[in-house]
Amino acid sequence: MIITSKQNPHFKELKDLLTKKVRDEKNRFLIFGEDLFEIAEKRGKIIETFSTDANLYYDTTLSEALMKDLTPTVTSYKVGAILEKIDYVSNNNNNIIILDDVQDPDNVGAIFRSAACFNFDKLLLSNESADTYNDKTIRASRGGIFYLEVRRADLVEEIKSLKEKGYLIVGTEASGIQDLTKIYTSHKYAVIFGNEGKGIKKEILDLCDFSVGIKIDNLESLNVAHSASIIMHELRKNQGE
Repeated sequence: MIITSKQNPHFKELKDLLTKKVRDEKNRFLIFGEDLFEIAEKRGKIIETFSTDANLYYDTTLSEALMKDLTPTVTSYKVGAILEKIDYVSNNNNNIIILDDVQDPDNVGAIFRSAACFNFDKLLLSNESADTYNDKTIRASRGGIFYLEVRRADLVEEIKSLKEKGYLIVGTEASGIQDLTKIYTSHKYAVIFGNEGKGIKKEILDLCDFSVGIKIDNLESLNVAHSASIIMHELRKNQGE
């Protein structure tokens, strides 16, 4: 199929997938770029492929103008795909990363990337955290999303359930202890990262067994994605995984 008009019904369907409402209704999402495409071929469920290059084998060929119109970035891509939303169940470890209203999709995507790199493959998101399938989230994850089990839930109820199952609940805040070895006394744990401006909500902090922090100089705080990467790295390093 070759599409050159914005009025083409199928192109309109592709464009609609840029909105969260349609992604949720159809249980599908878009990816763009060769790097993500290669990972999606190995880890995702591709429904349709599209490209601006008619000489390559893809399901749909789009004109360069339409691809530019479809791509939600300044830089246009040559290839893309429609995928089913990921239904990945982790089997690597028991430990969980929890995001409490982390609302910047770039931050959520970066945390996905770090989680995949440091072998934390279970993530629990509050309902107010950024959309998992937002284009910015996916691009910032650099393919990490394809290696993760991601669920959304009422965090208070979920954390209470985790505590009943023997999880150590660890908050993160500037005033928290800086000795991460305290986490290692537990076989399984959940580490919580909070909102960019407000941090972790009090009702959730009250459920934590303790909180940890990172010693920094000169500035008031670290970006939440940077903090998450440092803490995940330290946990991975000290647990010898």
